[in-house]
Amino acid sequence: MRIKDTKANKIFMLIALIFIMILVFSPKLAKRNTSEQIIKYEKSLTVESISANINIWVDDSLKEAKVVYNTKENGELDITSKSNGETIIEEKVKNKLINIKFDNETPTISVYLPTKEIGDLNIKSISGRIETFSDLRGKDIYFNTTSGDINLLSIAAEDKLEIKTTSSDISIDNIEAKKVEFITKSGSIDVDNIESDNLSLSSISGDIDISSIQSDILKSSSISSDVEFDNINVNDSISITSVSGEIDLNLLDKEYKYKINTTTGDISINNKEYEKSYKTDKGTPLDVTSVSGDISITL
Repeated sequence: MRIKDTKANKIFMLIALIFIMILVFSPKLAKRNTSEQIIKYEKSLTVESISANINIWVDDSLKEAKVVYNTKENGELDITSKSNGETIIEEKVKNKLINIKFDNETPTISVYLPTKEIGDLNIKSISGRIETFSDLRGKDIYFNTTSGDINLLSIAAEDKLEIKTTSSDISIDNIEAKKVEFITKSGSIDVDNIESDNLSLSSISGDIDISSIQSDILKSSSISSDVEFDNINVNDSISITSVSGEIDLNLLDKEYKYKINTTTGDISINNKEYEKSYKTDKGTPLDVTSVSGDISITL
């Protein structure tokens, strides 16, 4: 019985060794495929990624836009130009019986544009990062990702800018848009400057940090996120709600119609403490509500 067990153990160890060698060496032996295609779009550009990082560049030396796809995986790009002026770039990855990946070489989709004037832009990713390396200006701009981070330079939208994520962190240098909307579950939002008519933010647990805000309307809703808004200049109304996250506001020094409420948190306005609520009757409406988070307001 021992002889049979020993023989079985040797066979098992040999199979395990072969499997380990395949895992170690197959990523190194795999060739990295690069494809380049010219793309034509008139009104809008859509890029959809499964696992690839998406990079957007502006190169004014180009006469036409192009896309470069770099991957070690069994993937390809499907490019469709529609009669309505929309161009769709879609990453397609063929199914494999075994698809185990131990290297860090993530596929990349690099889009090179001849001008920063882009029309409508719609970027979607599941796990890949989304990043821009040039200033972009368009009509309606959408970024949507599940777990890939979003890093953007200056973004200007004539109408709407919408950024929607699940667990991705968002970092943006500058935003100019008529309407700006952030929707995230656990990813953080970090923006240096926002200029808009209508700014809306929604988060469950991701922290929100915006250095400068100039808008007519500001609305922020969160559950456990810490919210920090600095240098706020809002003309019409401010509404901020949170359950347990701390709220820290640095406002332009002018008259506000305060409506500040908290159940168990502390309220501080210009370093003066208040219990549970604080209200005034005149000025720009400022409505801040929290259940257990502290509220700090500085003019």
